[in-house]
Amino acid sequence: MAKKTAELPNPIGRPPVHGPEVEDRICELIADGNPLPAIAAMPGMPRVATILGWAAGDRPGFGERYSRAREALAIKLVADALELVDTPAKDAVEAQDKRVRADMRKWLASKLFPKQFGDRVQTDVQALDANGKPTAPVMPVLNIIIEAPAEAAPKAIEASRWQDDE
Repeated sequence: MAKKTAELPNPIGRPPVHGPEVEDRICELIADGNPLPAIAAMPGMPRVATILGWAAGDRPGFGERYSRAREALAIKLVADALELVDTPAKDAVEAQDKRVRADMRKWLASKLFPKQFGDRVQTDVQALDANGKPTAPVMPVLNIIIEAPAEAAPKAIEASRWQDDE
């Protein structure tokens, strides 16, 4: 008899095509400033929806690395914006072009990494008592319930019909 080789149980579903090295390459490309559609168009790379699915939690650890890559991209965009505005322009048209390009990079950075580069301003207001300690907020609640008697509805309908007939 022929020797049987030990067979491993087959996992459910297709085997993964893209391993950790592809995930690392995707994060590197994102940090370098490549957009997801351009990355997905590269040979051997997954689709955009697949990458976003991995980032949402389909692949353990990828979401955190994806977030870090986007943070690195935001920092790179801000550095690029600073370089644009630090180099002198030759004329007014070039100055305007640089301003627009720098503003776009700042805006993208604020969307990619809002915690550090966002424009959000948060204001906390607390009432203090005589000793300077915060008090609980007092917010009056007013509930108004208007109920019409059930017999009023047919009269309102009849009244509207009567007014339309004139």
